[in-house]
Amino acid sequence: MSWLSPGEAVINAYSMKERDVLTVTGTPREIASTINSYKNYGNSFAYGHIPTPVTPSIASKTNEVYEVLADKIIKGWNNKKIFVTETDITDAQKAKLENERIAEF
Repeated sequence: MSWLSPGEAVINAYSMKERDVLTVTGTPREIASTINSYKNYGNSFAYGHIPTPVTPSIASKTNEVYEVLADKIIKGWNNKKIFVTETDITDAQKAKLENERIAEF
């Protein structure tokens, strides 16, 4: 539990973890409120609404969304075909031998 002085606010952790780039205008209170309520993670408090904590069900749903997104990203990365030529391998082998030769000194 935190004690806040009048006029202070806490921005919820879920909004703070977002990596989206936002352009927001308004008073400091309106901007903080917009960030707090971003993607419905928290409540708007710009016009007197008292912030309430994020419920575990919302947090659980958020984690599920991140897991699905991460799974799609990983599948996208792993679904690539990579072509390597004999020249690429030969060049890599030459570089390795040169590095080993230098390391012997």
